[in-house]
Amino acid sequence: PPTWTSYLKSCSDSLTDYNIRSYPITSFAQFLHIGFSLMLSNGMVIRKCKLCNGYFQAKFSSDQMYCSRIYKNTSATCSEVGIRKTYKEKLFQHPIHQEFTKSYNKLYGRIRRGKIPKDTPLMDELKRLHDEYTEKYEHTRGKDREDVWKEYIQKNKDLLG
Repeated sequence: PPTWTSYLKSCSDSLTDYNIRSYPITSFAQFLHIGFSLMLSNGMVIRKCKLCNGYFQAKFSSDQMYCSRIYKNTSATCSEVGIRKTYKEKLFQHPIHQEFTKSYNKLYGRIRRGKIPKDTPLMDELKRLHDEYTEKYEHTRGKDREDVWKEYIQKNKDLLG
């Protein structure tokens, strides 16, 4: 089997870049240094995946956070899993969604305890109200956002009694 020394020797004679420049390589460290220098000079961006901690070449943009390897014991890539994870994190930071979650849990608890019938239209009303006010909230700015949020809380209270 070939050794690193023989591999480096065979590569040192033929390793060239796009400008047909040759690089006499005498060590593995030098091989890595030249390789990384060429990658950086060609604008290649190397990133560390935020899920699997593996390194990858950013293909689409320099702010790409996840690689395209299969993530752990799933059939999805780190990119697919990461996008879902980021979406859920942002969703749960959304003030309208936080209120919706509290109201939903309160209503679901009443249904489980038998205080409200299972086929109550309140659940659908709650979801409709959430969608309506999420849309309103996203299309307003500054102080108006706070007013939309307070209005949503009041409508929620009115709905659940």
